[in-house]
Amino acid sequence: MCGILFCLSDHASEKSSRYAQLKPLIAKRGPTGIGEKVISTGQPGQKLRFFSSVLSLRLPYTKQPVSDQDCVLQFNGELYNSDIAGCDTSYLFNRLKRDGVLATLNEIRGEYAFVYYERSARKVWFGRDSIGRRSLMYSHSAGELLITSASDVNCQLLEALGGNIYCYSADEDHLRVIQWGNNGLLYPYGVTNGTVAEHNDDKQLPLELEQKLISSLTRRVETIPPSESTRIAILFSGGIDCTLVASLVDDILPGDEKVDLLNVAFENRRTNDGYATPDRRLGRQSWAELNSSRFRFVEIDVPFDEMMDHRKLVTALMKPKNSVMDLSIAIAFYFASRGRGVAYDAPESAGYEYESRAPVLLSGLGADELFGGYTRHTTQLQRNGYGGLVEELQLDFGRLHERNLGRDDRVCTIWGKELRYPFLDESLVCWALEDCPLNYKVNPQGETKYILRSIARNRNLPLVSLEKKRAIQFGAKSAKMEPGQRKVKGTDLL
Repeated sequence: MCGILFCLSDHASEKSSRYAQLKPLIAKRGPTGIGEKVISTGQPGQKLRFFSSVLSLRLPYTKQPVSDQDCVLQFNGELYNSDIAGCDTSYLFNRLKRDGVLATLNEIRGEYAFVYYERSARKVWFGRDSIGRRSLMYSHSAGELLITSASDVNCQLLEALGGNIYCYSADEDHLRVIQWGNNGLLYPYGVTNGTVAEHNDDKQLPLELEQKLISSLTRRVETIPPSESTRIAILFSGGIDCTLVASLVDDILPGDEKVDLLNVAFENRRTNDGYATPDRRLGRQSWAELNSSRFRFVEIDVPFDEMMDHRKLVTALMKPKNSVMDLSIAIAFYFASRGRGVAYDAPESAGYEYESRAPVLLSGLGADELFGGYTRHTTQLQRNGYGGLVEELQLDFGRLHERNLGRDDRVCTIWGKELRYPFLDESLVCWALEDCPLNYKVNPQGETKYILRSIARNRNLPLVSLEKKRAIQFGAKSAKMEPGQRKVKGTDLL
């Protein structure tokens, strides 16, 4: 995981000032090392500035930005192509130089954001993968361009949309937008199909999805370098998505390697329930049901005053998102990813102070959007049949990059950790959209994520298979935390 900061400007410009102020935030994203490169554009006083930080999760360690006499690359992500041997950053740099930008993007698989400068063409390319699993934002005005992985409270930035690749011409001062699905840039997956299977009792489809999940998880854990401390943590509410991830990780990892289950709860002064939140109770229940000594359960309790101390920073990091709901979700992920709390090695053991050092965080995000996990999916089915469900599922998946992924990346990676999404692997997404019948997502009885519940039952997780969806801000009690906020709406702007 890396931090990307790029600026084309002169020394006196506002963007040059923003570049300097963002550097400390970018540095926190990559604790392994930082690097900077400055190039003249040939225009009087105008410079190209590249500042990168690296969290090295793939050997050998490669310092960024990567450059030669003509090209400069800043890369944040993980690639999973089968022909990669060693560092994926070097692999990408060589592919870009050999095949060009669009042809390379068609062939690579993984979660990423990048900035790529071609000196000979005087062009700056940037963007995110087609799903949008890494943060990237930008600001463009006359003769100036700022691109960054992180934000602060003073930045006026636009999200680089997951469906777009951007090409800036320094000669023309023009920013061209190339949409995935056009100009030969092909999505690695299709659209939600409307197939309805005759029966819901077939075991073959749940088995196919389970194998897809195992392959996705294996790709996301096998390249993490060995470590004396814990390598992997799971953002763990105890719900079906994260519990399935944990159960499969237990099968994949060798020996007795520990995995941290990060469970967050807030002191909510409006409800005065202490830390006995729904997600705390469910998290402990699901941890016990996993029945494995591999997992360390980490109770992350966030006092109200500590939440208030960090709220300004979280509000800045999540920009350009700025709603009440965004903050209640973002602050939960922010503290969960920090991983500081009281750990338990077994349900009946004594707790001890602990801070998870795992550099990789696994998230169950995407399962609801792909397999129909929200109440509105059941509502659409009841009102408009499976045709309405198709439209709702396509809408939800298509806006993941803008609603969730960029925001979550920015608030979690400030701790120098990387989020990985096993449900958003390209191969799994393709199968979920094109091959999974709709009634395996929401069945005629209105059971959401039917296929995931089937997998849970087959894996001897009967209790978690019955759990309904609960948003993290309600499960962790990070929403409406102050007295008098009862009537505040999640869509209200801060």
